[in-house]
Amino acid sequence: EAKWGPGECIDWMKGANLKLQMIFPPLSGSFKCRDTLMYSIRYSFTNCECVTCDTVVQYKVVRYKKWLPWETTSDVIHLGNFKPAVKGKTNEVLSEKPAQTSILMNNADDGDLWIISPNETENDVTITGVEVYSLNPALLELKTATATGQVQNNTGFIPLSVARGAYEKVSLKFSNTLPINNFPVLVRYSYKIDGEDEDFQTEQIEYEAFVRGLGDDMIGIDKTTKPENVKTYSLYFTNANGYNKDITTISLKPMGSVNILAVGPVNSAGESTYIMPRLLEDGSYIVNTPQYGVADAAPAETVKPIFITVSGDVGNNASVEFITYDDNLNVITTGTFALTDPITSVNNRNDYNGSGLDIQSIVPNPANDMVTITYSSDRDIRDAKFNVVDLLGREVITIEGINSQIDKGIHIQTLNVSKLPSGVYYLRIQSSEGRAVKTLSIVK
Repeated sequence: EAKWGPGECIDWMKGANLKLQMIFPPLSGSFKCRDTLMYSIRYSFTNCECVTCDTVVQYKVVRYKKWLPWETTSDVIHLGNFKPAVKGKTNEVLSEKPAQTSILMNNADDGDLWIISPNETENDVTITGVEVYSLNPALLELKTATATGQVQNNTGFIPLSVARGAYEKVSLKFSNTLPINNFPVLVRYSYKIDGEDEDFQTEQIEYEAFVRGLGDDMIGIDKTTKPENVKTYSLYFTNANGYNKDITTISLKPMGSVNILAVGPVNSAGESTYIMPRLLEDGSYIVNTPQYGVADAAPAETVKPIFITVSGDVGNNASVEFITYDDNLNVITTGTFALTDPITSVNNRNDYNGSGLDIQSIVPNPANDMVTITYSSDRDIRDAKFNVVDLLGREVITIEGINSQIDKGIHIQTLNVSKLPSGVYYLRIQSSEGRAVKTLSIVK
């Protein structure tokens, strides 16, 4: 429907309004993605002198999903319990307010519906009430700090006023005598939109409530799995294609019997890294890292460093095929590059001539300041020497504190490498029975 006005005959050069009421398809992107809506409109105008002009105009609209207070997906992936908010520099716990609208259970019978309204410019919603339904376990009560809602037939309603940037905690009480450790709760929101007089309601949105204290997942060190011939390389990528296209995705496929163990960096300082286990047909797992933020390398931009860690038959100049894609997953370019000049290399325990010594890790590596070294010995050693040498074998650091003796077991040693210039070095433990060596890279 098109509405033209005001009046029948208007001087176009003096401005006129044409209001198009169109129904667009739903957004195909997610909160971290966008989609592009392209459409054409044919305009046919007849002026006051009965001269008709007919033209077609194409439009392109890049759309992002708008944050709404009841959305159940956000930047934050919640793993385990939520970290309480702390006031200032004290240890006073204010609440366990999560980052997004969620239901948090305090015990089997009591929980809280936290309504978090994002402080985003696009959020033009004020929540005026909430309806909560739970059949099994039955909902008995819902209330806020200032009001108590009405509950009938497992459905409760309570009026609210939650504007942009605000939050509200609705306390819920259930009859969970079995108890049921996780169960669905259906929530419907009443709301107003800024500038609109009409009241709106959402469909029922399902949240899952988890009773706490049933045990924790575990992550630990696997001491049995050790891939062979592990090497790390530092790469760069330059968007130099001739199509003036942004590159959003790059696929890497090593040739031969080479496996990619890791690609990074996957986070910046202070950020969390998320991993997603994926089960393969043979029953084994691989681990992916999901993408957050806008993926984009503009024309002529260079992305570096890109660290890639591989294992297997790396040899000299092993090749990796790559494909670059734009934001519509169109293939832009293909090519190969050789894996040369590794910045780190991990030797197998069998290379240590039966010495029983093993340098298990240097963290971080590459480094520029302090590193933490984890090493071990399967026997007591009385004539050990622990040092760092350059590529010519010249000693550049003697690690103090070992005093020629290494006891059987696992040990941790810190080392200041801030005075070393950029380059590749070898961390070495030597004894009369053999030695252990690991590459250390310094990047300034």
